[in-house]
Amino acid sequence: MLPPGKAWEWPEGSFGDDLLVATATELARIESEALSLLDAAIALYKPRYRGWSLADYQDVAGAAVGVGVATVDGGIAPPCAGLSRVGARTWSERSRYILRVRYSGGASVLAALRAALDPFKQGHIWLLYVEG
Repeated sequence: MLPPGKAWEWPEGSFGDDLLVATATELARIESEALSLLDAAIALYKPRYRGWSLADYQDVAGAAVGVGVATVDGGIAPPCAGLSRVGARTWSERSRYILRVRYSGGASVLAALRAALDPFKQGHIWLLYVEG
């Protein structure tokens, strides 16, 4: 697979031969790791749920701790000022939509809500848990 010519004809065990063998070995190793990394990334980001409306979040919370113990409200969007310098700083990969989860019942209810909602939530959603 090398180009034709004397420049590519190296005796076995020479520097050029060793360099090509080492390069081919490293590229084969990287390819196998890259494929497993891609498979893991696809599995991690593959949608697990069909919908993520506010009602869906409320249903998950209700199933975890009982209807009426917790409410999910308010989709607070991050600030945005177009494509200006201010907009670029406020709307970034760190920006999140905030959903407030109000609950009563203490630490055990909070733990149950987190166990149910954290795996369900989308990546751009931040859940703010408020007791009371």
